[in-house]
Amino acid sequence: MRIATPAEKRSIVRDLFGAEEKFRSFSTYFKTYDSLTAPQHTTVQIYPSAVNSHDDLRRLALELRADPQYTREEFRNRIFPPDVKDPETIIDQERAINIAVQLTFMIDCSDKDRHCEGYEVGGFRPVSWDNSEPFIDFVGKVFPADVHDHGKVRTAIKEKKSLKCWKLKKRAHIKFLPTDNLAEHLLYDPQDDVVRIFHQTAFLKAHLRLSAKMPLSCGLKDSLRM
Repeated sequence: MRIATPAEKRSIVRDLFGAEEKFRSFSTYFKTYDSLTAPQHTTVQIYPSAVNSHDDLRRLALELRADPQYTREEFRNRIFPPDVKDPETIIDQERAINIAVQLTFMIDCSDKDRHCEGYEVGGFRPVSWDNSEPFIDFVGKVFPADVHDHGKVRTAIKEKKSLKCWKLKKRAHIKFLPTDNLAEHLLYDPQDDVVRIFHQTAFLKAHLRLSAKMPLSCGLKDSLRM
């Protein structure tokens, strides 16, 4: 599939993030977008043949966002012909879903599948969206709400002004690497002394604008449908 035109990219920013007027600030986002959909990757099937246009991909994203209660299997059967038996076609469909989730929510829904059993980094274990699992439950698994020590969180907030990247680099020899997976933000790998930083700032700002008028009590389902 060819690279998206500026007009198509504007449509993506408008429909997914309500930020058409901020289109030019999404350059980092579209580097990721192009890396997943650019023609040079078709030889290794990075982009699935199950999706033939940028409009198709946008349709997948909007369909999932409209109802995050879909299980992966239900979602696949809704957007693709349900009677497909060819293994390669099914693989292409699964790749299309993975890309749509990545570009819409900036989370990797097949992360676990690419690692060996028991893989863990700094207490973080990658997860994947299972066939029978509602998407909303998968997101809750990616971002569990009950794993933080509230005392440590309050202490970190109080001391945040003294926590500087240059201090960590100079004194602790910490390295910082960008990530496109929101689940990996601030993930520390003690073996390599690396902290991963989610660097899609336009994506974050767009969601802050979308959620500005939403109550703090807003549930996960409503948040995903923004």
